Amino acid sequence: SLLAIGLAKKTLLADPLGIYASAVFDDAATGARPLLVESWIGALCYSFQLYFDFSGYSDMALGISRTINLRLPANFLSPYKATSIIDFWRRWHVSLSSFLRNYLYIPLGGNRKGRWRTKLNMFVTMLLGGMWHGAGWTYILWGGFHGALLVFNHAWRNLVGQTDNRKGRPTLGLRLCGGLLTFLLVMIGWVLFRSADITTAARVLGGLVGLNGISLPPSAAAYIPSTLDQVVRPAYEGAFAGSATLRNMGINRLLVILPVASVIVWVMPNTAELFRRRAAITPAPLVVRTRSGRWRPALVISLLLGGLLAMAILAINSRSEFLY
Repeated sequence: SLLAIGLAKKTLLADPLGIYASAVFDDAATGARPLLVESWIGALCYSFQLYFDFSGYSDMALGISRTINLRLPANFLSPYKATSIIDFWRRWHVSLSSFLRNYLYIPLGGNRKGRWRTKLNMFVTMLLGGMWHGAGWTYILWGGFHGALLVFNHAWRNLVGQTDNRKGRPTLGLRLCGGLLTFLLVMIGWVLFRSADITTAARVLGGLVGLNGISLPPSAAAYIPSTLDQVVRPAYEGAFAGSATLRNMGINRLLVILPVASVIVWVMPNTAELFRRRAAITPAPLVVRTRSGRWRPALVISLLLGGLLAMAILAINSRSEFLY
């Protein structure tokens, strides 16, 4: 079951999303300036592609290990449900986070040498973590970006506290705002991570705030009134090429995949929660103990997962992008 779920994440979600992400980032690398919607499509698709590719690989590793009676720890604990950058790094790539903490942060002194040294240790740890991914300025900037966010997050918590009510827990409004801000910051970081160089990252980031134009691509224009498109179309649109590849791709498939991906990421339980009671995965923190959405041996679940596995296998193709 774990293997089926992991493979489905890879072939049914990550690979199709990667086609759209590559269209934007590859065009930006050649000098094109993606427009507002194109940039958001590229950034969102890559954020989901990376999550489902890596999370799917981890699920497959967990499933394969159980066939030889090994229990590996959960590596993804719904990271996009995080309400802060601190929370995000407790959920995303848990094995790497643990490694960075145990073999970099703590040997550097951790939090034992004063407030400012603690912040410096935190920043240096994330900077080295970025360099570990590759010898490129985009990886270094990504690591430094997250290091700075962690330092600011800890400083903010010390300044205003973690809660705003008497029950010792943030209100729903704070959690929603924190979750939205965290995801946006993480997505900006993924733009740096995915881009071939700093110039490419600057083009995509500029597109996210409309600096390259705000007109919808022709494939999406059919879904809005023509008068509205004329209102939002800037006079200088012709000065920018946008993502030519993306403009030639239809968005019907994307209109299905993105909502499905969003529901899985933000609504459904993760695999550690699904298989908690069956001890298929080493117990992990941050696991919500709910009665709904649990895996159990049953005919209906077997048929559903069998169908999912068949679809995932049929979706395998030789042009699949390999991330992890």
